[in-house]
Amino acid sequence: MKCLLISIIADRFLLENEKGERLYAKVASKLRGRRELVVGDYVECEKIAEHYLITSLYERKNILIRPKVANVDLALVLMSCREPDFSYELVNRLIMQVDYFGIEALILATKADLIDQNAKDKIHDYYAKMGYKVFFSGYNEELSNELIKYLNKKIVVLCGQSGVGKSSFINRLRPDLDLKTDQISFVLNRGKHTTRTNCLYRYRDAYIDDSPGFSSIDLEGIDLDLFKKNIKAFHAYQNQCRFLDCSHEAEPCCAIREAVDKGEIPRTFYETYLRIVEFIKTNNYRGDRHRRLK
Repeated sequence: MKCLLISIIADRFLLENEKGERLYAKVASKLRGRRELVVGDYVECEKIAEHYLITSLYERKNILIRPKVANVDLALVLMSCREPDFSYELVNRLIMQVDYFGIEALILATKADLIDQNAKDKIHDYYAKMGYKVFFSGYNEELSNELIKYLNKKIVVLCGQSGVGKSSFINRLRPDLDLKTDQISFVLNRGKHTTRTNCLYRYRDAYIDDSPGFSSIDLEGIDLDLFKKNIKAFHAYQNQCRFLDCSHEAEPCCAIREAVDKGEIPRTFYETYLRIVEFIKTNNYRGDRHRRLK
């Protein structure tokens, strides 16, 4: 039977079958060591005697590096408006990473009750002009029905640093889970890690991934040419550059740079792109898994 891998704890794999039934399984010896299984994988599972065994892995449509989750349909990038303050730089990095994998990105600005309407409009307009949808949520505000509809029948990964409200968001969808949340460290102006394991939580017909928070983008294995092509904010302009292989850095008649000069693409978004490109070009990894763009 076909199952979705919900969670991994040591060598125990929690699966959910197409009937919504959950079961624990281990990996068959013929599959062990061939490919690493990750949350979000679809696997074939067989019952042998009183035990379940994972016997094969279905083809993935994608796999994120960090958080490590497969077959993602939607990425919800969460960033607090206050405590910590909204970081355009971090949101830009995260949505560029999501774009690279061909996953739709939505932005949810949390703690929106702590800022005024002008500040909300600034955040909304910054991303909306590039085609990214932005939603807001406050402490006592209902989640947008439009946002809830986006989640339907999707595997959704939550992206964002600690303290921006990822676990709180899941608690609002599933109060019965009562996931642990924590206060902000005012010394560092960032949150404490409260999520320790990677797990998919069922919400109606959607699965929400809550994985340990992170504040840097992991660029391990990123293909530079593909990265340049996949940024959603650039799609409307790429075929207008003079050179087909334009990197949008210093080439003449670059439509991306012209769009930046016209204010159609925010300059700070473009500057984030240049920093990531430079980082990729000067760090070829050589198997080092710990080089991160800070």
